[in-house]
Amino acid sequence: MYDYGFFGNQQKYGQLYPPQYKLDTKGLPIAMFWGGNDWMAVAEDVNRAITDLGDNVKLRRFIPEYNHIDFVWGNNAYNRIYPDVVNFLLEYK
Repeated sequence: MYDYGFFGNQQKYGQLYPPQYKLDTKGLPIAMFWGGNDWMAVAEDVNRAITDLGDNVKLRRFIPEYNHIDFVWGNNAYNRIYPDVVNFLLEYK
C-alpha cells in the first residue's frame, strides 16, 4: 500500500502506517528476477519478499550487472532472461 505519511495514512487506512501486503498466499508459483544495479529492487527488499513468499518462489535469478530496465530493454535480455521466463511459464501453466 502507498505510504501517505502519518496523517494521510490515518485518514486513508485508519492507522499510522500503510497496511502490509499478505504475501504468503499458497499455491501461486513465482519467479523472482533482480539485478545488482537495480535501485528499485534493492537486495534487502528482494530477500524479504523471497522470505515472505516462502515455498511459492520456484525460480530465483540474480544478475549482478542488470538494473531495473535491463530485464525488458537489455541488449542480452533475449538470451539471459527470456528463456528462463518461457521455461517457467511452460512448467507452471
